[in-house]
Amino acid sequence: MTFPAKVQLMVADTEECVEALLVELTTREAKAGIDSRWWVLPGVEKRRKFQEKDHHWRWGDRIVRLTNDKWHRCLAIKTTAGTIEGAILYWLNTLSAVNPVRGAVYIKSLATAPHNRASLVDMPHFRGVGQTLLLKAVLDSYRNGFGGRVTLESFNDSSTIAFYENRGFEIVRYDVDGEERLPILELSSEAAEGWLQAEGFLE
Repeated sequence: MTFPAKVQLMVADTEECVEALLVELTTREAKAGIDSRWWVLPGVEKRRKFQEKDHHWRWGDRIVRLTNDKWHRCLAIKTTAGTIEGAILYWLNTLSAVNPVRGAVYIKSLATAPHNRASLVDMPHFRGVGQTLLLKAVLDSYRNGFGGRVTLESFNDSSTIAFYENRGFEIVRYDVDGEERLPILELSSEAAEGWLQAEGFLE
C-alpha cells in the first residue's frame, strides 16, 4: 500500500498519459520552480492572474518556516522535463473537524500550476494533478491510522468546492475570516476507504 514515486498525468489536448514524479518539495525547488515560474503566463492579463486566490502564495517561504516541523509533508509533482505541475502541504498530527477525538490529515495548501487551469488558460497542459496530490494525502491519513480522514479549509467558490465534493468531501461548517465565510470540508473514513479501494490501494 505504497504510493508510487512515478505517477500518470493526462496531457489535456491529446488525452495521452505521461509519466511524472511525486517528490518532496524543497525550499529551493519551491522558489525556483513555483514562485519564480508559475505565474509567468504569456497572453494572460496581470489582472486575471491576480484574481486567482493563490496568486500571493509563496511556497518557498512556507516551507522554510517548517524546517523543524516533523509533522508536515510538502510534496510536488514534477515532469521528466523538470517542471513542477502541482504542490501540496499538509500536516499529519491534526484532528477531525467532525469528531475532534479522532485524528485526521489537515491540508493547508493544494494547487495545480496555473498553466493547468482551464479557467485561466485556453488549453491546460495536464489534468489530474490536484487529484493525485489529494489522493496521496488520503493514503497517508489511512497509513497513519486516521482511516483516511482529511480536513481542509477551502476557498469559497463553487468550482473549488465542487472539486472536493466530487471526491467525497463534505462541508462540515463555515469559519469566518474577516468578511468572508470559508467552508471547512472533510473526507470521512468511509468515503476515503471507498476511494482508496477504487484506486487499488485497498482490497
